[in-house]
Amino acid sequence: MLHEYVPEVSDDELSIWQGESGAPSAIVYDGEVLAAPNLTAAEAPGPRMVAIPGDGLGQDEAGRRSPEFRPDRVTTLEQDVDYSVAFAPSVMPHKRVSALDRVVLAPDGVPVLAAPTRPPETLSVASAPGVGRDRFWGSVTLDFRSGVRVPIPSVSPESQILSVQTEPRVPVVFERDEAGNYFVRVAPGAPGVVRLAFLTDAPVGYFNQSLPDASLPVGARAAEVPPLPSSVRENALLFAAELGLSPRSSYRHALETLVHHFRSFREAREAFGDGQDIYLDLARGMLGVCRHRAYAFTITALALGIPTHFVMNEAHAWVEVRLPAGEWMRIDLGGAAAGVRTQGNTDAPHYEPRMADPLPRPPAYRASLERAAQTTGSGGASAAEGGEGSADQPGAGSSSSSVTTSASGGQDGSGAGGVTSDGSATATSGSGSGGSAPRPREGVQVRLSAASSEVLRGRALDLEGQVTNAAGAPVASMRVEVLLAGRGERLLGVAVTDARGRFFGAFGVPHDLAVGDYRLVVRTPGDAQHLPGALP
Repeated sequence: MLHEYVPEVSDDELSIWQGESGAPSAIVYDGEVLAAPNLTAAEAPGPRMVAIPGDGLGQDEAGRRSPEFRPDRVTTLEQDVDYSVAFAPSVMPHKRVSALDRVVLAPDGVPVLAAPTRPPETLSVASAPGVGRDRFWGSVTLDFRSGVRVPIPSVSPESQILSVQTEPRVPVVFERDEAGNYFVRVAPGAPGVVRLAFLTDAPVGYFNQSLPDASLPVGARAAEVPPLPSSVRENALLFAAELGLSPRSSYRHALETLVHHFRSFREAREAFGDGQDIYLDLARGMLGVCRHRAYAFTITALALGIPTHFVMNEAHAWVEVRLPAGEWMRIDLGGAAAGVRTQGNTDAPHYEPRMADPLPRPPAYRASLERAAQTTGSGGASAAEGGEGSADQPGAGSSSSSVTTSASGGQDGSGAGGVTSDGSATATSGSGSGGSAPRPREGVQVRLSAASSEVLRGRALDLEGQVTNAAGAPVASMRVEVLLAGRGERLLGVAVTDARGRFFGAFGVPHDLAVGDYRLVVRTPGDAQHLPGALP
């Protein structure tokens, strides 16, 4: 007989209830009740979102949306940056303000990232969040004195608006463009300054999700990529080939390779490249903070046929990629700031992704996460927690990262490899920073020698196995993650291989896991010398 654990009440059951006005009055996140923003209280410190006549776009500064991003060569860290918290739970430092999805050539020939050209579409207020979506309160002050359309921050490019309140009360219309930039529009003659509180959501898979099957091509959604200038596309494919990639690569292999390469950047004041093409100089030189990494990643991914957004706010820049099945996923490329000053709702709990980061985490990236945790006092969350760290200033030169940890290792600037459909891994060497090519990482195999076929919730799943390299030699000190996959993934625990490459343990199965069949996932994220690997 199957038994179902029924708690007194769950977060989902408490997640929304109605106030006297009929609008939601609170949500629950991780057991904590988050009340709707109070629009009659004193305005929180921080920049207002500012309207610009015509299109609502502004400059690269707090409170404005950027119509474009032009790269620079300032590749050192900023000591302190400001960040305005707009959501509860907080997604710091990944509040979406500007999302760019096109590449154009500036008059001087520099590739510049630009916003969509089509007018935004009107959004309806949804009646309720869908399945597999988490909710967030948003609170911002909108300044309409220069125009009737104002940009607003968002959590994801596929967020819904679930409820709206304004002070003073005024009818508003929500809009969204092709890159997932959000706007609020009012009728002419509306008050110049309006405070807005809104309930929004985001798909849980946006923050982290399983990577697609290795057989899917990198260009599965290439028809959705805006055309690149021919010279930019030629240079991007030339660089991709240096990483062992082409439009014929598998999507998973290409994504793992690109993430490993761009997460391996360093922040330093050094001369790099020949000064002829800043994209190639950044991509090959592997120097720069978040905006440099996200810029070069975006151009390379678009050339390969991956729909990609370059996203930034006043304190950070990162990328979003569209997976073959159509979902968008956020990818932080790392680099740690020396300090972040927060404004707004600084007491908001921090949102933690439900799944661990599935992408490579090279040593340079892990080091930046540790530095971010130290400077912000966030405490360095584990990969299982999916925590996030500090931020970076797109206009001044620092960077941020989502805090996920992995096994330790030395410096590694190589391109990453991919995991094949049989669970083994393949290695591809990448281009370094102008010197000799780094050593390619070695593939690994993950095998189980013993495992339970079924287990009761609240009990332990006993596992034994081994991690070996391609030659069959054991791999020691390798992180091994154990998960159950069904409707999403649930991390059960982490083991580390011993000197004989063996791992074993009793991994507790949560008592609130739904009854059913699950696929056992056992994988390693790899390290400086080894590629990721998983069970066949």
